[in-house]
Amino acid sequence: MWSEQRLVVQRLLDDGLVARHLEIVREHAERWLDSSQQSVIDVSDGIARIVFQVVVRLLLGVESEDRAGEFVERVEDAVE
Repeated sequence: MWSEQRLVVQRLLDDGLVARHLEIVREHAERWLDSSQQSVIDVSDGIARIVFQVVVRLLLGVESEDRAGEFVERVEDAVE
């Protein structure tokens, strides 16, 4: 089992894919910063949204900005 998991992780850490992943993270972070109208930003909420959006985009290949808020709220409820 660990060898199968290792292969999955190795594929995700390929140099070309890591560069693409970083580009996706940068893109979502810039969108989030551009959309903020505040001078003080809640980074924890923003990071949670970015992580959700990036993971969904990488795993499913779809944009998920409209569902990010719902996801963050559910995770916060589960942690409390």
